[in-house]
Amino acid sequence: DMRNIAEGWQLREHAGVRHVLVLEYETFYNHIIWTSARHLGYNVSNPLHASQQEFDVEGQTFLFDRLVSNSEWPASIPMVCADTTLLKKYDKKRCDRNYLFSDGM
Repeated sequence: DMRNIAEGWQLREHAGVRHVLVLEYETFYNHIIWTSARHLGYNVSNPLHASQQEFDVEGQTFLFDRLVSNSEWPASIPMVCADTTLLKKYDKKRCDRNYLFSDGM
């Protein structure tokens, strides 16, 4: 696992790499999505203080709130929408998209 590689990294005489840092994408993305959900009015925990268990439980309650679409995988509203104005007007078929996850992936 990457954490073990970073933890046990040995500096070599002729190698330029001195430090190995691991970016925790799961935590990073959770914080972005939870912050977006809070901005849109979903009742979710503050991501800066949420535990992994809270992410696991709360994610099931709002990440499956999706745009209405003929797509096989309709986008999750908290991931792709910047506000709720068009959601209400067009029965969850459209929203103003954010710039982070515009495709819902």
